[in-house]
Amino acid sequence: MLSPSSNHRSDEFTGIPSCVLSNLGDELLETRIRALYQLFYFVSKPEFKSESKNILALADHLSKEFMNPSQPSYRKQGGLIGLTVLMVALRKELAHLFLPKVLPPVLYCLRDQDRWVRESAGEALCEIAVIVKGEIFVFFDYIFSAISSLTEDPGRNFPVSNKVLDRILKCSATKDGEFRIEEFIHFLKETMNKVSYDERLFLLRWIGTTLPHHLESQWFYLELIEVAFHGLRQPKYNERQTSAKDLAEILYHIKTGEEKVDFDHLAKRLLHFACLPDQLSQFTALTWVACEINEGISKAHAGPAKSLNINSVLSVLTSELSCAQKDTRIEALHWIAKLLAWHRAVVVPYFNDNFDILIKALSDPSDEVVLLVLEVHACIARDASTQFHRLFVFLVQNFQTDRSFLLRQGSLIVSQLCALLNAEQVYLEFSSVLDREDNLEFASQLVQMLNFVLITASELADMRALLKQTLVNAGGRDLFLSLYSSWCHSASATISLCLLVQAYRHATHVILSFVEEEDMNMISLTELADLVNLLETPCFDYINQLLEAKRSLWLWKALHCLFMLQPQETVASNLLMRRLRKVPAHSFVCARFECFSCKPKPMDTLQLADPSNENQDTENKQDAINFASLLEQFKNIQRKHFKHAKTKTQLQPYNSASSA
Repeated sequence: MLSPSSNHRSDEFTGIPSCVLSNLGDELLETRIRALYQLFYFVSKPEFKSESKNILALADHLSKEFMNPSQPSYRKQGGLIGLTVLMVALRKELAHLFLPKVLPPVLYCLRDQDRWVRESAGEALCEIAVIVKGEIFVFFDYIFSAISSLTEDPGRNFPVSNKVLDRILKCSATKDGEFRIEEFIHFLKETMNKVSYDERLFLLRWIGTTLPHHLESQWFYLELIEVAFHGLRQPKYNERQTSAKDLAEILYHIKTGEEKVDFDHLAKRLLHFACLPDQLSQFTALTWVACEINEGISKAHAGPAKSLNINSVLSVLTSELSCAQKDTRIEALHWIAKLLAWHRAVVVPYFNDNFDILIKALSDPSDEVVLLVLEVHACIARDASTQFHRLFVFLVQNFQTDRSFLLRQGSLIVSQLCALLNAEQVYLEFSSVLDREDNLEFASQLVQMLNFVLITASELADMRALLKQTLVNAGGRDLFLSLYSSWCHSASATISLCLLVQAYRHATHVILSFVEEEDMNMISLTELADLVNLLETPCFDYINQLLEAKRSLWLWKALHCLFMLQPQETVASNLLMRRLRKVPAHSFVCARFECFSCKPKPMDTLQLADPSNENQDTENKQDAINFASLLEQFKNIQRKHFKHAKTKTQLQPYNSASSA
């Protein structure tokens, strides 16, 4: 450590009158200025500079007699001026030899209580740096230690210390025309590890506000970033915050600088910092990396796909779909969607060969991830009928393989596909796949889910409106007939579909067919209870209006049959009773006619009309639908289900015995 003391002392100075030194410590500024010029004249003489003992003695005298803590401020300022004049007179050739003698008292005055003394010391330090140039760099750690101590008095002294360091850097940055950046960076790294919190904070603030403006070496920025990242790992919040701001400032200069920065090298450094244990370093480094990646891929959007290895990028992105972090999976899907929009011709063939990856992603526990996967699926299937059909085949296969997947995500997937694609086409495709399904139990389960979405999802409002026009509209009729065959796998789904299209007489016959076939079982009762609950949804609000207006005998009969098939004193039976009570018993002239017949008459002989002439059953207005054939189709499929359930029940004892 530099010490202001020295073995070289002298009370007499060859060629310097005592009055000059006396006036140098005068209280009046004008007197000190005159003494300054006089001192410069005497110390510039060759006979004075030729004797090193004269120089050392004068420096020692100014230090002890003028800059002692007990001296008044004006004498300290005079001493600082005297030392500055001495170094100016010696010039660079000799001045650097006496830095160990001159610098200690100057640095000591930087800690003085008087503001003017501190500023004078800063000015003196800057002037000395101008003279000795890069030679002062040897003492930079001592200079920095003295200047950074000013941070104990925040706000008032930081501009002064910042200015001093800035000017010293300009002066010491060159030596023989070359900047000694290696030594400087090495010093910064060592300083960050050994200085106090206040000193480290000052250094970081100085780096962020001053240093980048002077230096434009690309690898210097990389080293400087490492110093700033060191600050992110400090325990004090203020220091971490300052380091974060400094890093943002450095990044700004990298972005706006004219010199090209090696971003590959920068990315490697950042990935190293991203592996550090503290979260702030991880977050900052990854944010920078993400910024560069986003810019790089955005640039690839403007150019041809050949400029970017799409398959390699997609391989990385799809591998991240199995990452444990939800945010990572979401970001990967965002980029897949972007690449699909930018380079569809390249991306679609990739997923043709890796379609199962996107299908498996639909099993993600996060709804947000599932919705994004569906967007990608919809984008792929939108313009290609082959891809459209393939999506539903794979989807049904996965529903069948993993029933929990069907129960957990089925409704969400179907409703979102209807929102992204054409709802009618979605349901027609599901129905087409189900028509070829051999697993009756699974088919029933899937149809119940599809029916629930059809009745309740807002995304299918237009489709429901079309189905309500089945008896008077060809489009609604075709859609109804296309869905009917697959809907027959579930009794409750079939009945709700009939009620939705207002085919109330056919709904009544479907319900009565259970009594006719004598195959009612607990599963059907459960389904019918679910159906009653569906009748309470807004989709069937118009049923209340019809009952209250006494407009449909067959609707009343259908609901009455449902009520009679329900166990008494259940929630479902109470709901139906509440609806039926809205209609007085005398509302229908023939209300009891064939209502509970075990064998409905053929469709062409059942022409019971409502007492009101203008309220004929709307089903009679449509001759294009062969409801008798539909009823027979429903019975045949339900018989298969009944036989399958019966066989399964009979095999259970044998399966239990074999497993035991």
